[in-house]
Amino acid sequence: MNLGHHILNETTGRLESTSTECSFCRGGDASQKSMHYYKALFREQKRTNVIVYRNVKFAKIAVGIPRCKKCKEVHESANSFTMIMILASTVIFFVIGFVIFPLLGFVTGFLGFLFPFAFREKIEDLRAEQAIHTLTKTEGVKKDPLITDMRLNGWTLNQPMA
Repeated sequence: MNLGHHILNETTGRLESTSTECSFCRGGDASQKSMHYYKALFREQKRTNVIVYRNVKFAKIAVGIPRCKKCKEVHESANSFTMIMILASTVIFFVIGFVIFPLLGFVTGFLGFLFPFAFREKIEDLRAEQAIHTLTKTEGVKKDPLITDMRLNGWTLNQPMA
């Protein structure tokens, strides 16, 4: 597997990019490592399924995707917007739940919390697309050549579950 513009930082246990071009807007300066976006990749190593016991062991490594200051600010504002949406929908569902179904107010409030939380990544992506012409976190991860290569070699973006 070709590491391309990445080196292994043994102290942090992650692959850090040596590229200075932002992968999200393709133009910004991404020389500061603190601005980079790190995405964890997982690879299943061993799975145990017994009648009463299930276990999975996996390897995990974070891969750095170069990101400029402007794109980091867009992604953080999208994340803040999503948290506000979660809070607002929880309050709205909670109030509506108590007005319409007094006994089920807590249930509808919980549903109001779950609804935007379930679509959190999608809401963040939509907000980032509206802000500037930049790739969302999801698109940036999928277009990174090292991550694409690692996914072809058995790594996944989702943590394995037993």
